[in-house]
Amino acid sequence: MANKKITKTLGGYQLTLTNATDPDILEATQAFNYDTERIAEGTTLLQQAQQLNIKQEKEYGEQYSATLLMERVFDEFKSATYMPHVKLARKLFANDNGMREMLGLNGQRKWSYDELANQARMFYENALSTPQVLSTFSALNITAETLQAGLDQLANLGLLRAAQKKESGEAQQATDERDQAMDKISEWMSLYYTVAKIALADKPQLLEKLGVKA
Repeated sequence: MANKKITKTLGGYQLTLTNATDPDILEATQAFNYDTERIAEGTTLLQQAQQLNIKQEKEYGEQYSATLLMERVFDEFKSATYMPHVKLARKLFANDNGMREMLGLNGQRKWSYDELANQARMFYENALSTPQVLSTFSALNITAETLQAGLDQLANLGLLRAAQKKESGEAQQATDERDQAMDKISEWMSLYYTVAKIALADKPQLLEKLGVKA
């Protein structure tokens, strides 16, 4: 069930349970054991569902923000740091297939996070540990510090990725908890609506007060 529909459904339940203790309504439903105590049970289930729905929306908002941040930083790393270094390295080592293999320059780039991160890590770690690469790069003013900065960006991306995964897990858990609570209150309300329609069959104005069509 979509979030907007859930919010609307909970609003309808709120209206029903708020008016379920109306003396005239309660007098009719008490014949089916729907007294103030039982209405309070439904209200508790409703409040639990409402609270978990708010929590779910909060968790998904946090997941969305974490995902946007991770994707933005990842795109910036690819376009402004990693790919410029790859393109330059391919020119610098155009005739040295050994260096190209060591730096992972051959073949197309992988654009999923995990695959590209592995390629980038190979590139920066091997470049930093190979004096010939550092010497060749220095002709273009690409220093060890420059390459280390690229590796540091990759490490920061790993932290953002972990945070995004954490938020995703929390959002899914919040959804599961909300859905379970919705099942409970919906089951309770379904029986109550049936009882109300029977108990108030000759009083359509009271059914309308509950938000129920006669």
